[in-house]
Amino acid sequence: DIAVPLSFASIAGAVRVASVRVGRIKLIEHESPTGLKPGGHTLLKHIGLSEQELRARLSNVPRASTFYNQEVAEQVISEALKANRIHLENWAKYALPEGTTAPIEYVSSTSIGFGIARGSKYVEKLYKVKVVLKYSEYNGKPFYILTAFPKG
Repeated sequence: DIAVPLSFASIAGAVRVASVRVGRIKLIEHESPTGLKPGGHTLLKHIGLSEQELRARLSNVPRASTFYNQEVAEQVISEALKANRIHLENWAKYALPEGTTAPIEYVSSTSIGFGIARGSKYVEKLYKVKVVLKYSEYNGKPFYILTAFPKG
């Protein structure tokens, strides 16, 4: 189980209490079904992409990355939230005005995905995740996971 106090889960709503009990974030609860705001885009843009798909994104961004799969993404995001629990509790108390974001990072002991930098021939295994929470009501929660991706 993720060690998130019930007060944090119920007041902040960062993750549903049920998700806290099973110890795992469910990205679908944070995702925008249309790809438009509100809602996140982790499933749409950062999970299970091929090297070719990442290289295609490099025309718009200096680096592109992907989680290996949804299971890995949800596990490492859950670990990141647990590791940053105190920071997130404080953010949830004072996250004003609406639209405020809370970026957090976490380094996993195992590779979580891969990434490519613009101009590089090489694919890099990645161990760090960046998660960005947004303070804006979505799916009955006061905030949601805007994005999460492996970071080099």
